[in-house]
Amino acid sequence: LVINENINSGLLKSQVIEPIKSIEDKQVKLINIHKIGNTNKAYTNSINLPIAIPYKLFLFNYLFFLTPVFALLYAVILSFIVKRDSIVVARSYFPSLVTFFLKKIRNINYVFDTRSLFIDENTLNGNIKMNSLNYKMWRYFEKKILCNSYKTTAVSIKHKEFHEAMCSKAIVELIPCYVSTMKYIAKDREQELRKELGYKSNDIVITYYGSLDNGWNSIDMYAEFFKECTSRGYKVLVISQHYENLLHDDRINIKNVTLLNTTSLDSGELVEYLQVADYGVVLMKKAADWETRLSVKFVEYLNAGLQVIVGEYVGEAVRYSREEFSERSVICRKVDDIDKLVSKKNYTNDKVTKLFGYKNIGKII
Repeated sequence: LVINENINSGLLKSQVIEPIKSIEDKQVKLINIHKIGNTNKAYTNSINLPIAIPYKLFLFNYLFFLTPVFALLYAVILSFIVKRDSIVVARSYFPSLVTFFLKKIRNINYVFDTRSLFIDENTLNGNIKMNSLNYKMWRYFEKKILCNSYKTTAVSIKHKEFHEAMCSKAIVELIPCYVSTMKYIAKDREQELRKELGYKSNDIVITYYGSLDNGWNSIDMYAEFFKECTSRGYKVLVISQHYENLLHDDRINIKNVTLLNTTSLDSGELVEYLQVADYGVVLMKKAADWETRLSVKFVEYLNAGLQVIVGEYVGEAVRYSREEFSERSVICRKVDDIDKLVSKKNYTNDKVTKLFGYKNIGKII
């Protein structure tokens, strides 16, 4: 069950569509409650309901009290669609509230696929005020959803421990994220792409892949980091869906920073350009929930055969860097930590596939 998300986005394709396609012995139906016009092109075995009420209209404003009302409304609608004894995997908190009500109406089980600490994140960024009625309402439902779930998923050990402490009877599975088996490009193809981008064979290239704006992935934080990189002679490759905006942003338009547009690249080209780099970088600002954080970017960099630069406040990525990938990780606490970066080596994908491969979806079912 996905609500109010773009099912055609790269994130949903990699973290929802491709993993469920990998389940060969079970039929998996996708229920996509979306806004009008947001057509599903990603998965054929789906029920598409263009009835989504945008979250911005009720989730974080003075109409927050309508949250359970809308969730119950969706649950009633789904009760005519979802068969008894089904298992519904609900992606994030609001869809899980829907399935909590659906379980009351119809005999189903649901998986609380948390994805993150939704309440804490939105308290930190100001969407939910600490100890407000909206905050207390979500804390109440969080425990109800958790304790009534068939299973709950967590993306990090600290995330798992948080939910286990909240409800001792909850079954919490650690599923950080999903990655497919990567096909590595030949060395001559890598050098061909480097030449196309204006890089020499001995240049150290650092890539950033994904959204880059004034929100979660802060332009200001990354721009400062890119300046430190280029001042040391490194090259920076930014591959982002915000390409058009970044083209005209003085914070990013600096010497030795190259931009690529994800929307103009197909999946094969994207994989190839990622492998041009020596390092991928993921940074986050310090926050109360920093130990629970694991970025999908971190795993995608590893899967592409890159070394990784991990900010000290991407807690679970730091743990993996120390315990599983120390030979190819740089934990960045201060700018001096990037003084001696080196060209990447040839890394096998075995450990990445074991920890983050599609087979881990079996923990849900």
